Amino acid sequence: SFLPLFTGRKKRLLHGGRNLFQIVINNAVYLLLFSSVTARVFVYAAENHVGLLNMIYLPPLARFFLMILLFDLWMYIWHRLTHKIGFIWRFHRMHHSDTEMDVTSALRFHVGEIIMSSIARLGIYILLGMTAVDIILYETIMLPIIFLQHSNFYLPEKVDRVLRIV
Repeated sequence: SFLPLFTGRKKRLLHGGRNLFQIVINNAVYLLLFSSVTARVFVYAAENHVGLLNMIYLPPLARFFLMILLFDLWMYIWHRLTHKIGFIWRFHRMHHSDTEMDVTSALRFHVGEIIMSSIARLGIYILLGMTAVDIILYETIMLPIIFLQHSNFYLPEKVDRVLRIV
């Protein structure tokens, strides 16, 4: 509502409520199906020193930046695949079909896509040797960025250009 890019929206609470309901469903499915498996994957990678980040020694800060870079590259590849592979696109288009984009649109996904992306992420966690702390740090950095990208917030052109580079 503060400095909106698009004004005159109607039924904003209903719109947000529907998206939030879908977000709750997705989180419940993730928690039921993947939270314990994900925890086991993190433990397995750490105990067995598997994954790129466990095979090379880097100072903690360098490891952190490499983890962010590699996992974000995976997220980019996954997003491109959701647009290129017809079967996955059928699920991903729910995210793009929101007619009044706002912050809730950032997490509006079909539960089928949540399941597919969660399965794919398990392999990436092992391949990279990620930890639970890694994914928490990644999400802590990325969620505000994703929320800003999907918000109905007006940014002056010059500010938007600089933020896109960053």
